Amino acid sequence: MKSRSKIFTLVTVFGLLTMLNAQAHPMQEESVQCEQHGWENHHRKMTQWHEKHLAHIKSVLNLNAEQQVAWEEYVQAIQWHAQEKQHHHDLDAMKALTAPERVEKWVAQSEERIAKHREQLHQLAAATKNFYAQLSPAQQKLFDVETMPRSHENDHHKKPE
Repeated sequence: MKSRSKIFTLVTVFGLLTMLNAQAHPMQEESVQCEQHGWENHHRKMTQWHEKHLAHIKSVLNLNAEQQVAWEEYVQAIQWHAQEKQHHHDLDAMKALTAPERVEKWVAQSEERIAKHREQLHQLAAATKNFYAQLSPAQQKLFDVETMPRSHENDHHKKPE
């Protein structure tokens, strides 16, 4: 429990420092739009890669008809992040607040997102366990290999085989 508290504190402090830095050095609207476009493009590419990767896993597993329902539940659970809209501050509303009010609002919004994320992870864990239980031992081994996190040395940019 202490490690969760420490992680939450570190994330919160980092976020607050980032936000305060952004307030001290406001970006031009043009830069923000460019940044948002770059993020949207990155998000689109990652979503496409993720869909290809899931299709690859499904083909490798060679699922039978009885396993399809559990697979669909798993895919739905794992794609929660794709459905979640990115958080953007309403700059006009933020300008009306004082610095302490902005920080408090940001903390409250962060806590809401963390709670939502935690619930979504629990749903993912349940869907993964349910799907895994439907697989044969050979399929479980394949699933273990195919879903193993890769190193961060540009693996997320590589196309699934």
